[in-house]
Amino acid sequence: MNHASHVIGDSTSVANRLGSENAFARPEKLLDVLCYNNTGGTLFMQVFSINDGLIPFGTAYSAGGAYTLSGLTIGHNYYYTLGANETTLTNGAQVFTKPAAGTFKATATTAVFAGTNSALVTCYIKDVTTAQATPAPAAGSVPRFSFPVQSNLGGTLGRCVDTTGIFCAWSSTQATYTAAGASGAINIIIKG
Repeated sequence: MNHASHVIGDSTSVANRLGSENAFARPEKLLDVLCYNNTGGTLFMQVFSINDGLIPFGTAYSAGGAYTLSGLTIGHNYYYTLGANETTLTNGAQVFTKPAAGTFKATATTAVFAGTNSALVTCYIKDVTTAQATPAPAAGSVPRFSFPVQSNLGGTLGRCVDTTGIFCAWSSTQATYTAAGASGAINIIIKG
């Protein structure tokens, strides 16, 4: 059987075309992930949900309940939603409170969120003026699942999953994400 790498759509379009099982596409119709560890030690292949927003996976509020997002482009439009742990979003002189979702034009290179002390940042923000790269998981993020791959060996998830909407990464620790550096290929393939 020939395998090829493809992007087949988002989880909604996959479920609509292939059927659903508990809101996910049927596993027998989906994709697997192959990987190869070319380092000198055991690494862990981790799977995270894709975060196409600007806030990295696992970001938490300070003990004082503040988080400052930097790197905004003045004049760009940003879509945002405030999640369960947010109380406000401040963009220059504009303050958005819950419940809130919408767009704003950046007036500064930072936006400030207020939220629950030390809790994860649950808001979503995305530049809708230009396409942005998917950020890697933040150190300490907990993956959806993880499995070990021995040195100079390959592996697969061992089960087909809906791989649209996931971010795969190598980690030197199993339970949480610890960047492992360059460590070999991770390929998503269509099965059958």
